[in-house]
Amino acid sequence: MAATVTNTCLFLLFSIASFRHFKPTKNSFGNTAVRFLSLIGSFVLVFITISIEQKNPIASVLAIVISVTSGLIFIFAARATVSKNLGLVFAQNVSKELVTSGIYKHIRNPFYTAYLLYWLSWISATMFSVFAVLIFILFTIIYYFAVKKEEERLAEAFGDQYSRYLLNSGRFFPQLI
Repeated sequence: MAATVTNTCLFLLFSIASFRHFKPTKNSFGNTAVRFLSLIGSFVLVFITISIEQKNPIASVLAIVISVTSGLIFIFAARATVSKNLGLVFAQNVSKELVTSGIYKHIRNPFYTAYLLYWLSWISATMFSVFAVLIFILFTIIYYFAVKKEEERLAEAFGDQYSRYLLNSGRFFPQLI
């Protein structure tokens, strides 16, 4: 139950902070679809975790650790970009400034990393339910294609500066070498 509460609080943090933080020029169909799928997926996963009898405290603790890590990454990303006017997922606008400080020094897409970890935590919280695994896979695919589009726009907007940045940062996780 603690993992469900933690993930629900994290979903609320993501939702409230995203509405305050991001300034889209207009919502795209992709953005609306991601928000809708996130809402539905989270509600279904809450009901799944409530309906199962959690018999493995290690899975619950793991889910909480992953959730807290997700929340911290999200907060660090929000702090690094608070005045940068970033767009929402699948938005067409490109920031006028390339953010390479804070957590962005190591991870190019920390918001997506936070979201992926959020969905991953549900896998542990639901004891590897098929729905949790499928929704994690779905969002991994969605975020991958969103990032590819964003990378194209950033490469066009920032050229060599962005190319150098790619060498020193990981797409979703820090580069180890």
